[in-house]
This record gives sequence, C-alpha cells and structure tokens, in this order.
Amino acid sequence: MISIEEATRLVQDHLPSRRVKRVSLAEALGMVLAEAVTAPEPSPRFTNSAMDGYAVRWEDVEKASSGQPVRLRVVGESRAGAPFQGKLGAGEAVQISTGALLPTGADTVIPMEDTDGETAEILVRMAAGPGKNVRIAGEDIAPGEQVLTAGTTLRPNHIAALAALGVSEVKAWARPQVAILVTGNELVPVGEEPKPGQIRDANGIMLELLCRWLGAEVILREVLPDDPDRISQAVEEATGRADVIVMTGGVSVGSHDHVKAGAERAGFHPVFWRVWQKPGKPLFFASAKDRVLFGLPGNPVSAFVCAVRYLAPSLRWLSGREFGWDTVKARLARPVENRSERPTFFQAKTHCASDGGTELSPCPKQGSHMLSSLLQANSIFLVPAATEWPEGKEVEAILYPWG
Repeated sequence: MISIEEATRLVQDHLPSRRVKRVSLAEALGMVLAEAVTAPEPSPRFTNSAMDGYAVRWEDVEKASSGQPVRLRVVGESRAGAPFQGKLGAGEAVQISTGALLPTGADTVIPMEDTDGETAEILVRMAAGPGKNVRIAGEDIAPGEQVLTAGTTLRPNHIAALAALGVSEVKAWARPQVAILVTGNELVPVGEEPKPGQIRDANGIMLELLCRWLGAEVILREVLPDDPDRISQAVEEATGRADVIVMTGGVSVGSHDHVKAGAERAGFHPVFWRVWQKPGKPLFFASAKDRVLFGLPGNPVSAFVCAVRYLAPSLRWLSGREFGWDTVKARLARPVENRSERPTFFQAKTHCASDGGTELSPCPKQGSHMLSSLLQANSIFLVPAATEWPEGKEVEAILYPWG
C-alpha cells in the first residue's frame, strides 16, 4: 500500500503522450491552444463609420455651426455590405451606415442628429473634429499581431474574435479519448426499477459527465457483468481506441472482483493497487502501450473522490493544461475530527463568510455510501490520520472542477 503523494507521482509519471491536432473553430470550444495565433488580417478590416450619418471631408465642414450651417450635396449612400463606389468631392456628402466602408475622399463622419436629415442636400450644424466617428483599418489589431498565446483555453469570446479575423482552424492539444467501463451484476440503468439486491448505475453517468467537463471525449461507456472473460475482452477492445480507460467496481479483494486480473490479461501492467487513504483505499492504476487504466472503487462517493483527486488532474494535463487542481484556502466553519488511521478526504462546501473571508463547511455525513454529500459539496479537503482540527483553522481545499 502506498501514500497519496506516491500514488499521485506515479499517475503523473505514467500518463500517455499528449497530441496536437488541427481543429476547426466549431470543434475548438474548451480546447487548449498548442501554439500562438496571429492575426491574418487587420481589425477593423477596412476604415468604416462608427455611427449612422454622413461621410464628409473635414475641410468642407470645419467651420460649420448652428448659426452658420454648411450645405452639402448628398451624392450617394454607403451601406454595410454595399459601399459607395465613387470618390467624394468638394461640397459633397455620402449617407453612411454604422460599419459601412468610408468612401474614398472622406475623412470624417457627421452624426445624423447634427444635420437636418434631408436626402438631396443636408445642412451640417456642427462638426466635432477631423476624423471623428471613423474606425481606422487595423486600429485594434494589426496583421501578424499575436492575438492568443499558446496555453489559452478557448472560450466563445475567443472563437468569435478568431472567426471575425478569418482564422478558421487552430492547433490545439487533442481531447483525450476516454472509455468508461462500469462493472457489477447488481447494476441496472437509471430509468429502470431495481429488483431486490440491485442498484442503479450512478458511476457511469457521473464519470462520463466529469470527463466531458474536463475536455475529454468519451468514446465508450458500458456496463459489464462480474465476468473475468467479459471484463478482459472489454478492456482489450477499449485499449485500441482510448487513451484512458476508467473502470469502477471490482477492484477490491472479493471473489467477484475481476478488474485487476482482467486488465492484466488485456496487457496492462499494474503500477499500484491500494492507497493509504479514505475513501478510495482499493484504487487501482495500470499502464500499457501509452495508455492508462484507472480502477476506481464501486461506491459512488469513493469513485467520485478518487476521480476528482487522481483522474481530473490527469485529464487536465492530457488536454494541455497543468497537472493539478483548483484550490482555495478557507477557514473551517466547525471542528473536524478524523478518527481513522488513514488520511481522510472530507467533502465540504465553500462559502463566503460575513467578514468577507472564505469558510469551509464539512458535510455532516461523510461515509463512502452517503449520497447526500454529493448533493451538498463543492470541494474536498484532506485531514491527516487521527487528527482533530478546531473551528477556524485554515485549510486548503480542492475545488470540484466546476468550482
């Protein structure tokens, strides 16, 4: 049996290689850039109007006032997507829409409200200054300028800006491919009424959604009977497709626990089995052919805690991020006592205290079979063996991936 620290190090040391993939913007949401992105063109793409009004020459309107308005002849219109084709001359104006191309010869836009609004001729009653209400091509982003650095996690705002700049593909770290194999003769689908001695499969959907949240692509999710041949076959089939295989149940010492043997028969080499921790003592981890397998306990709380502590940072790393967790320093809202001889992960909820600090409230029920903690908590924190901590002690909590 190994420590939590040793198990973490071994997981990190055996992770598969990361891959770079060129993907379309439509596929790239949540992915991490593997290389910086530079602008292929300027932004704005062309010099255009910042508002509805009239494109003019400053020299024609610089002396305009309400007492002495300047009269200009309207010679055309520049609309968004339909620019004025001619060249603006002395004493002329072109009606223009917001975002429309500024006509050749014009250098200023007069807002509609600073004119009399006529169509054939206008009276300009005020001109704020040369170049006013004009957006210059490239004033925001120049061609060749770096707009996103490697390591950026792509969000909708990034993708919108890249699309506007004409970037249709990016190089990103490929999403890790994950296969989820849940074992247990007692399991039935969520929508099915369990018979005596049966339970619903909660781990499968929990792990799939967790993996997807972390940026992985779940290519397979299957419930397997406690049959060594079927388990071995399923692992072997998943190995040809997945970077990471996640299994639950069948990792303890019972006569129907076949995951470890099945994984070995499929070509996986055990890295460790059993970690000095609570919950999740029977955690199993193996590697083969640039792939890894996590064997999580069957209890939903144990499986979830192990997934947050070991699987989540692995998927973060494979997706192009740092191996690790989002953590927070917080004060205990009540005393905590770990009576176990093993270091214990407590589930808890962080919240803002009245003084503006962060408090951590441990869930009242902490057993590995206690589903209520999954409904209440947003974090876990580790308490050493045989340790009691007082209210107000500052501790470090690992936030769930979604905070």
